[in-house]
Amino acid sequence: MSLARWSPFSLLPFRGWFWRGWLWDDLEPFPWFGGFSWWPSMDVYSEKGDMVIKMELPDMSPEDIDIDLGDGYLTISGRHVREEKEEDKNYFRRERYAGSFTRHIPLPKEVKESDVTARLRRGVLEVRIKGAGKEVSGRKRIPIQSS
Repeated sequence: MSLARWSPFSLLPFRGWFWRGWLWDDLEPFPWFGGFSWWPSMDVYSEKGDMVIKMELPDMSPEDIDIDLGDGYLTISGRHVREEKEEDKNYFRRERYAGSFTRHIPLPKEVKESDVTARLRRGVLEVRIKGAGKEVSGRKRIPIQSS
């Protein structure tokens, strides 16, 4: 038998199992904690003068998603609820998220509601903002001052 030096970082590979599979899943029923919040993956880019936002929202329907426009931001929020019963199940790993999310996307110019279209297809939400991609200028380097 060989001895190994203990390091608090040696548990990092198990962090996902601990937090997602035990702590966060068990906190969801507690209303004072607010449940589990997650951020779906998204891409934001310019295409043919339009700003396009693509967000991965598997197993969600349009009724589960809210899109709001105001104060220079497009806000996409929603809630994903697990419908499956958990009786007689002993999970070894649980990575499919459930809970609420909110994403705020800053807009480069004033946008009218009529310029925004949204479509959910095969688990991907696509929001297109007409004309907002033209206002996105090239990349600018910001100097950092040191003291």
